[in-house]
Amino acid sequence: MREHLDSKIVTTRLGNEAGAASVPNILTSVDTWDELVRECTAAGLGTDVVLQTPYGDSGKTTFFLTGQADTASVVRAMRGGAEDCLEKTADKDVLLEAVHRALARDQRAREERLERRALRNLFDTLSPREREVLDHVLRGRMNKQIASDLGIHERTVKVHRKAVMTKLNVRSVASLARLSNRRTWTPATVPSGPR
Repeated sequence: MREHLDSKIVTTRLGNEAGAASVPNILTSVDTWDELVRECTAAGLGTDVVLQTPYGDSGKTTFFLTGQADTASVVRAMRGGAEDCLEKTADKDVLLEAVHRALARDQRAREERLERRALRNLFDTLSPREREVLDHVLRGRMNKQIASDLGIHERTVKVHRKAVMTKLNVRSVASLARLSNRRTWTPATVPSGPR
């Protein structure tokens, strides 16, 4: 469902069918600049056009095309998340290059989101006690110190520590720290010295 609704075509069509207020839009496919101009003119969209690719993060694959690229409109477009701001007279190759750049950036962002989700799911397998032990391990605490801080036996700390390493599929504290940094793990406030 989420992937289906990631399509701007689907969500715009659903909004149009439901009568939801939207900016003036058309859903069309064009192969040439002249076709784009004809479609926009026929739909009464005016001289400034916003193009969005059908998939991807809203704003990350957006292009503002204008008949007059004054500084203020360029600044507004870029602050609004445009990949590029091109004049309508821009060469087709310049427009295609901007589209390719935006799609590549969107692909990287999608991959990063998937990696963050996978890491979050991995860390979500940890029990609350395992997270506490992980917090202490990431702060460089020894098993004996962790046991004292948490009021549990040192052998229990070793069991939780082993469970953390197994669940996160790492073999060393260095690998655990690297994985936690990729996850942007924020350890809870843990005492830095012995009690």
